[in-house]
Amino acid sequence: MRQRLLALMLLLPFLAASSALADRPSVPTPAPPSIGAPSYILMDKDSGQILSERDPDEQREPASLVKLMTAYVVFSEISEGQLDLDEEVPISEQAWRMGGSRMFLEVGRRVAVEDLLRGMIIQSGNDASVALAEHVAGNEDTFAQLMNQYAEQLGMENTNFTNATGWPDPDQLTTARDIALLARAMIDEYRDGLDQGHNIVRKTLGMVGNEYTIDWSQYNTRDWDQKVDTTIPAERMRSLVDRLTGLPEGFEPHSRVRRILDDRRKMAAGAVPVDWGLAENLAYASLVEDGYRVRLTGQDSGRGTFFHRHAVLFNQNDGQPWIPLQHIHPRQADFAVIDSL
Repeated sequence: MRQRLLALMLLLPFLAASSALADRPSVPTPAPPSIGAPSYILMDKDSGQILSERDPDEQREPASLVKLMTAYVVFSEISEGQLDLDEEVPISEQAWRMGGSRMFLEVGRRVAVEDLLRGMIIQSGNDASVALAEHVAGNEDTFAQLMNQYAEQLGMENTNFTNATGWPDPDQLTTARDIALLARAMIDEYRDGLDQGHNIVRKTLGMVGNEYTIDWSQYNTRDWDQKVDTTIPAERMRSLVDRLTGLPEGFEPHSRVRRILDDRRKMAAGAVPVDWGLAENLAYASLVEDGYRVRLTGQDSGRGTFFHRHAVLFNQNDGQPWIPLQHIHPRQADFAVIDSL
C-alpha cells in the first residue's frame, strides 16, 4: 500500500505540469523544412504512423538500398540456424569481377560471413553482396527470388528485386514506403534479439596472446619531444619509388592504378609535385628498409580511405595481389595490411 501511495505521489509533479501546459496559449509551430527529394516518407517506427511523405508509392530504382534486403535475408538465415557468422565463403570469379563499390575480395579466397556482412554494410561492397548471395542460394538469380519472397511477407507491394547489389536494372524497382517497411522490420527484429538476450555482437579478440596485439608499455617512459632527423637523400627516395612502382612480369594493374604509378615516377623525377599518397608510401618504405615493422589496420587500408594509398595492387588478369612494400629490400622488416572492415 505504501509503495502505491509513493508511486502516486511521484506522478503529482507531472500532473501539475500537464495542467500548467494546458492553460498556456498555443505555441507557434514552424513550417516543416523543405525536402528536395522527389519521393520520401517519414514513419514512426513503433506505431507505423506516417508523419510526412511525398509520393511514397512512386516506383524508383533503389541502387544500393537493395543491400538492405540482402542483409535482411542473410540475417534471417543466421537467426534460423542455416548460416553462421564464422562460416567461410569461397569467393567466385563472378563476385570478384563486380564493379562499383567493393571490398576488393580475391578469387578463391575464403572469407567469413561476418566479414562479408561488414564489407557489404560499411563499404557497400558489391563483391561481398554477390558472394553472400551465391553462398545462401547458389547463385544471384535464385537469391533475388528469395529476396522477393521476403518482400512479399513484409508487405512490400511495389517492389521487385533482380540482384543482390542494386546494380542498375530497369526491372528492379521499389518505393519509399516499401523501404520504410523493410527498415522497420530490421530494427524491430534486432531489438527483439536484444530483448531475448541473444548475443547480437560477437566478442572482440582477446588482448593477451593474440598475434595482432602489441605491448606498448615499453614506450610509456620515452621522451616524445626528442628531435629526430627524418629526412632521406633524394637519390634514396628515387630508388624507393622505383621499387614502389615496379611490377612483376605479366602483372596487369587496373588502368587507373597504372596512371597513378606513372604519376609517381614523374614525382620522383621532379616533373610534378609529390602528393600525399606517394609521400605516405615513401615513409613506410624507408621505415621497413631501416628495419622497422609497419602494419596498416583499418577500413580499406590497402587502397586508402580517400583512394590515395594503393599499398595493395591487383592483377586484372587473375585477381592476385601485389604489395610493393613487401618487396623493398631482401632483408627488410615486415610490412602487413589488414582491412579491418
